[in-house]
Amino acid sequence: MGDTSKSTNSFGEALRAIRLGKNFSMQDVYTKATGRTYYSALELGRKNPTLTKVDEIAAALDIHPLALLLLNYAKTSDESMLHLIAQAKVDLDALGLWTEG
Repeated sequence: MGDTSKSTNSFGEALRAIRLGKNFSMQDVYTKATGRTYYSALELGRKNPTLTKVDEIAAALDIHPLALLLLNYAKTSDESMLHLIAQAKVDLDALGLWTEG
């Protein structure tokens, strides 16, 4: 696992990158998912969201929550996004939890 502060900052960076890529203002997102102060703290890397909040923010951004989390982890890893997905598949398959359908 990586440095927690790096993970927090990368989540904020990922959040901001997706928001800007969608041409959304901060207000476009926080009015659908959370408060202005909390959302700003997320983008600045001062807060860590719960999984429930990740789901709500992803819905406000009109993306799958895994896309947001994948970008976050890619920013804290030397591995490519494709490698991270492949590693998750290996991990889940080893537990008998991977499904293709």
